Amino acid sequence: MKVLVYFALVLIAALGVAGYAGRDLQPEELEARFAQPPSRFVTLDGVRVHFRDEGQGPAILLLHGPRASLLMWEPWAEELRERYRVVRFDLPGCGLTGPDPTGDYSLERTIELVERFADRMGLERFALGGASVGATAAIHYTAAHEERVARLIVVGPDIGFPRSHAMRAGGPASDASVSWGERAMARFVPRLVTEELLRHGFADPARVSDELVEEWHLLWRRQGNRRAELMRLQQYDPGDVGGSLRRIRAPVLLLWGALPEADADMSLAAAREQLVNAHSVRVEIVRGTGALPVLEDPHGTARRARDFLDAGNADVPFDPLPEPDSLRPMEPELPIDGEDTIRAAGLGTGVKGALARG
Repeated sequence: MKVLVYFALVLIAALGVAGYAGRDLQPEELEARFAQPPSRFVTLDGVRVHFRDEGQGPAILLLHGPRASLLMWEPWAEELRERYRVVRFDLPGCGLTGPDPTGDYSLERTIELVERFADRMGLERFALGGASVGATAAIHYTAAHEERVARLIVVGPDIGFPRSHAMRAGGPASDASVSWGERAMARFVPRLVTEELLRHGFADPARVSDELVEEWHLLWRRQGNRRAELMRLQQYDPGDVGGSLRRIRAPVLLLWGALPEADADMSLAAAREQLVNAHSVRVEIVRGTGALPVLEDPHGTARRARDFLDAGNADVPFDPLPEPDSLRPMEPELPIDGEDTIRAAGLGTGVKGALARG
C-alpha cells in the first residue's frame, strides 16, 4: 500500500496520455494472450476464476498481491512442479479472473474464496504462500485452519501490517482515505504509471523488464479490474494480523526483501515477534531486492521456497502439527517424525474469528 503515494505522484505527469490508457480491454482479447495451457477457469460463488494447477506431489497454493496475477509465480511453478503440485489463481479484480459480482473485495471475502477454491481443487492439507496482501490473507487463513495448512510462506515486507496498521485490528478505509490519485488510477492507467509502480518496488529499477511492464499494464486494463481495485482499497481492513500470527502453529518461512532497510527490518521484526507458537520460523532476507522480491529475484526466491518445503517432505506429505504442550517458539527449522492424519475441515466461523480476535 505504501507505493500508492508514489504512484499518485507519477500519475500527475502521465495524465496527458490518459485517454487511450483509459480504454478497457475485453476478457476475450486478454485470454487469447495470457490464458494458454495450463490455464483453466472455474466458477466459484459467481466468480469466474482463472487458475493453473501443475505438477505432482504435495500441494502448495500461492496467493499474489494487489494488481498482480498468478503469472508472478511462474518461476516458482517452474522450480517446484517437478516435486510439488503448484496451484495458483487470480484473485477477483486481478489478472483474468475479473470482478466479483457481489462487489465484496474485503479480506474476509478473499479468505472465503481461498477456502472454496481449495475445496474445489481437492486440497486437503497443503502448504500456503502469499505475497503482500496475499500474505495477509494467507496468515489469517492459516490461523483459522491449522488442520489444513502444513507450512506457511510469507513474502514481505509489505504484508499489510507494518507501521500504518501497527499490528492492530483496524477499520475499513473510508472514502476520504482513498486519495484522488487512487481514484484516478481506477479510470486511467498510462503505461508509464505501471512502469514506475514496478520500478518503485524494485531495489534495482533496471531489472524491470519491458515484458513485465507490458504484462501488468494489459492485465490491469482488463474490463472491471481497475474499478475492483478501487473498491478493494475502500474496503481494505487488514484485520488483527498480530493475533493471527500468534495463533499459527505450522512451520513458517519469512521471505523478505532487504530494501528499504528501515521498512524491511521493522516489519520483519514485528512478524517474528508475534510468531510465538509457530513450530519453527525460518527467516530468509533476499539481499538486493525491494518490496517485490518474488519479481526481482524470482528464481532465487523459488529455490528458497523449495528448500523450505523440502524440509518437511520426507515420508509423509508434510509435517504433522505438534501437540499443544510441545510447541517451541522461534526454534531452528527441524523436521517432525510421525504420520500425517490431519484432514480438511469446513470454513465454519473460523475466518471471522481470525480477522477479529486479538
